[in-house]
Amino acid sequence: MTSSTSTENSRPLKPCIAIFLANLFFFLPFLFGGEAGTIGAGTGDLPIYFKPMREFAALELARGNFPFWNPYSSGGHPFLADPESGLLYPFNYLFVLLSSHLAFSWSYFIHYLIAGYGMFFLCRRLGVSNS
Repeated sequence: MTSSTSTENSRPLKPCIAIFLANLFFFLPFLFGGEAGTIGAGTGDLPIYFKPMREFAALELARGNFPFWNPYSSGGHPFLADPESGLLYPFNYLFVLLSSHLAFSWSYFIHYLIAGYGMFFLCRRLGVSNS
């Protein structure tokens, strides 16, 4: 009985390591690279809309100010009330600790890990087999 119990408990270890390594393989160039290596650094919403918003929040939080209001956008608008700001989302506090391009990359990496682990454990719970 003890050998089958320990086998069942160690079974998720290999797939979890595989999920981590697959994510690491894809995201490694972005996790420690320069600004040119940012995921989605070309055009679109990331550099035009989200990057300035995250940088404003990080700068204000680093100064010790909670950004209720953004005076730099459209003559000023409520920042905390804007759901796009993501001010209360825990992973957005990476922008206080890291530069914006690294914070975006680490945020994506963590989100993909959570998604991969979540899918694995959901499939395991639903009884999906390898065959």
